[in-house]
Amino acid sequence: MTRCIYAQGPEPRQDRRTGDEIPEWTVYVGDGDAEPRSKVYRLTSLDRARSLALRMSQDRRLELHDDTQPA
Repeated sequence: MTRCIYAQGPEPRQDRRTGDEIPEWTVYVGDGDAEPRSKVYRLTSLDRARSLALRMSQDRRLELHDDTQPA
């Protein structure tokens, strides 16, 4: 089974406190079909999502698939 780090987004999410719609990016270890195989990290900052994905890729020595875009 091929595993990779996936960084995706943004997707709209509703802020619990204000009710406003905010962008959310996800980072996770996924299989060859991009299905999550571990915890899915949800971030509200593009820079933090990309940074986390890069660190995870380096630490786990897995290929990075970065499909993120600015909000």
